[in-house]
Amino acid sequence: MTEENSLAGRIARLERQNRRMRATLAAVCALAAVALVYRATPLASQGTEVRATKFILLDKDGNGRAGLLMGSNNEPSLVLINRNGKSSANLGITENNAYLSLTGPGSPFEVNLVSAKDSAEISFQRGNASSMILQQKADQSVFMLWGQPGSNRFQLAVNGAKSELLMVGAKGTDLWHAEIAKAP
Repeated sequence: MTEENSLAGRIARLERQNRRMRATLAAVCALAAVALVYRATPLASQGTEVRATKFILLDKDGNGRAGLLMGSNNEPSLVLINRNGKSSANLGITENNAYLSLTGPGSPFEVNLVSAKDSAEISFQRGNASSMILQQKADQSVFMLWGQPGSNRFQLAVNGAKSELLMVGAKGTDLWHAEIAKAP
């Protein structure tokens, strides 16, 4: 009988060890699952930051439609791309200025806004053809209008108390110039 008792005791001991090992394994698996869930939690919900040099927003077809990028000169920009793959809006900064450029989908027209240390400019352009520019510098406001590249341009400039209207030739020489009298 002692051999049977001894065998029964041994089996009972092995079963207890087996139950403890199963419980330990279940606890380790549960801890591993908690760790995986914690690690998979989005960083934003943990209040931490995400660092990268480029973020690309994809449409449902996998095409890049927007990008937050660090350029080659280490300057950030935001680019929005239309369905045809053409850049429609750019917002960025460089060492010398901040800019916003807009082009409607399929449109030849472009609007640019540039702010620099000593000037600001709004331009309206149709491809490389006609342009209209409003420019402000510390002591001068200028309105320019021209057609095709290399053509004459008209310019209205206000420098402090002096105002002038001029026509500038394709080579940058004054073709016509008139000072505008100050109103009485």
